[in-house]
Amino acid sequence: MCLIQNKRKKQPGYWKNFKFFFKGELITKVLDFTAFKPSEEQFQNYYDANPEKPFCKTYINPKLKLLLKQFSKYVEIENNNFKETT
Repeated sequence: MCLIQNKRKKQPGYWKNFKFFFKGELITKVLDFTAFKPSEEQFQNYYDANPEKPFCKTYINPKLKLLLKQFSKYVEIENNNFKETT
């Protein structure tokens, strides 16, 4: 529990670093992690398995393009896989 409390204390400062990327106010709420339930198998790695499907083209691709445009200095693309830069 101590680890979670430490991370919760750090969150507000962390998000302030991204304010300049957005026009409106950033509103965040940090919740305690209670449980993880994986998606059904048919939805796991959906984008990797189905990049040409309409859902991916309509919803995921535009979001990825926006994220890459704004945060590309934090990401490396290698063999169509994203890696966090160090």
